[in-house]
Amino acid sequence: MVIAMKEYYCDNCNAFGPTHIIEREETFPVKGDPTTIFTKVRICDICGGDSSDSKLIDESLLRAYDKYRGKHGIISRDEIRKILRKYGLTQRSLAALLGWGEITIHRYEKGSIPDEAHNLILKFIEDPVNMQRLFDEHKDRLNPRALKKLEAKLNELHGGKGRKKTRISKSN
Repeated sequence: MVIAMKEYYCDNCNAFGPTHIIEREETFPVKGDPTTIFTKVRICDICGGDSSDSKLIDESLLRAYDKYRGKHGIISRDEIRKILRKYGLTQRSLAALLGWGEITIHRYEKGSIPDEAHNLILKFIEDPVNMQRLFDEHKDRLNPRALKKLEAKLNELHGGKGRKKTRISKSN
């Protein structure tokens, strides 16, 4: 039995051919900041040049973005997923609660880097007290199912005691 190996395109040879993968250090410009990571690169066995492999390139970009996030204190993809699980929200319901476009949370969870304002808000709502404040102000943005689910999760996170709305009084 003959097993056919997948061949990859080489920009140097201008043809498909056999390849192997190496690991090397590369620098990616992430938001203007040179970010160096170890990355896997597909190498052409014929000429020794880089071969196109979109999967490896995508993985490298995500690692570079993750390193950039860590360096600049930007919320990670995993932290966004934890927020969704913690509050029992979907991407769509969190976006609605925040008043953002539906695709925004999806893009951040998949690797896009949030801008400074969105980053601050996402970090802010990690704390259940802050999420409760957001919920109190904007629960009308949620569909009935998401509203019930978030309300139950917040009640659970506050020790099952519920939480009284705090009012901020103005002083002259």
